[in-house]
Amino acid sequence: MPGINIRRASLLTLWTPPVAIPKNLETKQILLNLMNANTMGTQVAMKDLVFDFPEPNTYHNKNSKVKVKFIGVGYSGSTYFYYDRLLIERSFAAPDNTLPNIPVNTTIHTLLPSLNTLLKSKLTTDDIEDAPVLAGAVRLWFVAKSTSFLYVPGSMVLIGSPVPSLASVVTVKDLPGFEPSTT
Repeated sequence: MPGINIRRASLLTLWTPPVAIPKNLETKQILLNLMNANTMGTQVAMKDLVFDFPEPNTYHNKNSKVKVKFIGVGYSGSTYFYYDRLLIERSFAAPDNTLPNIPVNTTIHTLLPSLNTLLKSKLTTDDIEDAPVLAGAVRLWFVAKSTSFLYVPGSMVLIGSPVPSLASVVTVKDLPGFEPSTT
């Protein structure tokens, strides 16, 4: 029966140049696109695969590995793919996005649909740690989860209004100093 050697395809991912990250796709689809870009003409569909969550890795100097099992017709087996996940700030480095109005206390996961619209992304609850968000918040931290297929676990980026610099808040920088107390 004809088929592809998935192990051979996985080795091709080791020496290819980095690919542009389309933020308008879910991170698992972005990984599948990387896998398909490195096959020998055979494209595999998402419906034909089962992905385990990615794991940390040091093999071949790649920071992540993911086990993928083929469940479609014509292929069999599973294998690991080795690749580098990104620090999340590399995708969302513009902290001057204004958050949507947040009228009540909520969570990041509840806000994901409106945040995805704002950031033109398709982040899922598998990508971002959930955290409370207070009503009226103007900024929040995105922290990548270990289950994200694209982002390094624990990497963070600030989303929302810029944080003022210390220099803009403390304008007097020439301080008089201290005198010993006489009491």
